[in-house]
Amino acid sequence: VMEQSAASAAGGVDVANRAGEAVGRITASARAVDDVVGDISNALREQGAATNDIARNVERIADMAEHNAGVVSQTSAAAHGLQTIATRIDEMLRRFRL
Repeated sequence: VMEQSAASAAGGVDVANRAGEAVGRITASARAVDDVVGDISNALREQGAATNDIARNVERIADMAEHNAGVVSQTSAAAHGLQTIATRIDEMLRRFRL
């Protein structure tokens, strides 16, 4: 009985040791997963900031394009006005020569 108890106790100690080692490995794995999750979180935060920067830049480009369209319209109107003036001057010069 004593031998069986000693053997059983030794077996229990062995199982406890293996369980402790397994818990240690699980803890190390959990820490590694936590590190990876932290890295992913940081990457997502950086990606979000980059996405916001891109959105702001696209908005600025759209504003510039709208402004440029207005400038083109004004330039076109001014060119048309100059063409009208040039035509009138040409007509006046023709009358003057006659």
